[in-house]
Amino acid sequence: QGNYAGYFASFSAWPLPKGDLTVRVPEDELGCEKYPQDAAPPAMLGSSPGWIAVVMRGTCTFVHKARMAEQAGAKGVIIVSNNQTVQFMGGNATDDIGIFALDVDRHLGDRFRNASIAAQLDGQEPVTMSVTPYVNSLLNISELVLILMAATLVALGAFFSTADLDVHPPGSFSTA
Repeated sequence: QGNYAGYFASFSAWPLPKGDLTVRVPEDELGCEKYPQDAAPPAMLGSSPGWIAVVMRGTCTFVHKARMAEQAGAKGVIIVSNNQTVQFMGGNATDDIGIFALDVDRHLGDRFRNASIAAQLDGQEPVTMSVTPYVNSLLNISELVLILMAATLVALGAFFSTADLDVHPPGSFSTA
């Protein structure tokens, strides 16, 4: 559970699917080969409206990975980086991919993969997840607190930096 960072590919389809999607790991962990016919049979989806393929980075292009997942019926593909750096995935403007593609770091991707494989092997409920883009809000309370703190520090700094400047002490006359 929680929110995690990732980059959507430039060729990702919008809007994103709504609701929880089942996480599936294809037989070809790189996602470059055609998926088998039963890549995600209805019994494995549970009440989920669809599924997401989780594949490793390497061998073929990001667009090809997305195309293979889309042809198998996936609603999206998560491409796991080969290190802790989340990569930006580009493609051509002519790429006609109808699903989203998302890149995540190795640690997070391995967690998705391992949990999905373990649930499948143990006959447990499938792992599900939802995907939403980050939306910056003008009413983000933490940003408001930081702005107020900064403004207060500037005001206090201005006050105290001039508080000891006594150009003309009381009772003195200026000759200037």
